[in-house]
Amino acid sequence: MKKKKWMINDTFIELFLGIVVLGFFGTLTVMLVIPDKGYSALGFAMGTVISATMLTHMYLELEKALYMGEAGALKHTRMTSGLRMIVVSLVVAALAYSGLVNIFALLVGVMSLKVSAYIQPFTHKFLINFYRKDR
Repeated sequence: MKKKKWMINDTFIELFLGIVVLGFFGTLTVMLVIPDKGYSALGFAMGTVISATMLTHMYLELEKALYMGEAGALKHTRMTSGLRMIVVSLVVAALAYSGLVNIFALLVGVMSLKVSAYIQPFTHKFLINFYRKDR
């Protein structure tokens, strides 16, 4: 059996980079602006980690779905999407119950996946200009 060459999609890299940059600057902003620094910054950072984990899971499962038939891919993506929502809900509920982090900052950090998707065209343009081959 021939091993499949493992490649990472450029869009995944751009989204992941966007999440990391937003996580860094967001955590820095929380540390500078909000009075309860550690509690809120940890919440935002944990939300960013959850966001990056969601992106990675989504990418891996969509890659699997590409090699399935139409009905199988639809069923697989629905199942993994539901699973992702349940797991994230349980993690957020557990962190809220534990009281270790600011839940509002955590939810804002989780939304960094959405913001990363909106800024992805700019991230793409930046990376294309940064790694231009004709230098």
